[in-house]
Amino acid sequence: MAGGKLLLAREKGEKIPLGWAVDKDGEPTDDPATAFAGSWLPAGGAKGLGLSYAVDVLSGVITGASFGLGMRSQYAQEGEPSGTGHLMIALRLEAIIERDELERRMAEFFGGVKSSPVRDGDGEMLLPGEAAHRCERARRAAGIPLPAACTPSCLGWDGSWGSTPDCLLARPTREGDQPGAVCHAKP
Repeated sequence: MAGGKLLLAREKGEKIPLGWAVDKDGEPTDDPATAFAGSWLPAGGAKGLGLSYAVDVLSGVITGASFGLGMRSQYAQEGEPSGTGHLMIALRLEAIIERDELERRMAEFFGGVKSSPVRDGDGEMLLPGEAAHRCERARRAAGIPLPAACTPSCLGWDGSWGSTPDCLLARPTREGDQPGAVCHAKP
């Protein structure tokens, strides 16, 4: 889970699912503020932890950046460099597989994922990034709903450019919602 999700839950006064984080004593917590004082847990249990170690080696150890406990939190130590490293890998796929064959196999792979049965029977399997892509399309079309507690100042609007834009003025986001805002930002 991303730190931004914890931050948003903390700002909205919401609980987080158990299994996302532990407190400073290693006990499970559903309180995002307590999670910031403790540790976030990797997704996927032991296998997820193994993947996170591989990412840490590739983007921290190999690149000369911070790794492990040497990383600083961008949330707890705001304003200080986190020491994050990045490793970019480029593959010349034509050296491994023909383009048509790759496209055929990827379509087969994605089709297998999408046709997998789901627990509730009415849902669908989503590929990584698919839910976020759908959300982005919907928000580009209908605007970004903002919680009522989010004021123009929390969005960085200090009024120095003139009057507050309509998108930052409090109003219901949908019929029956509490006052909030919908911002129609143009990319």
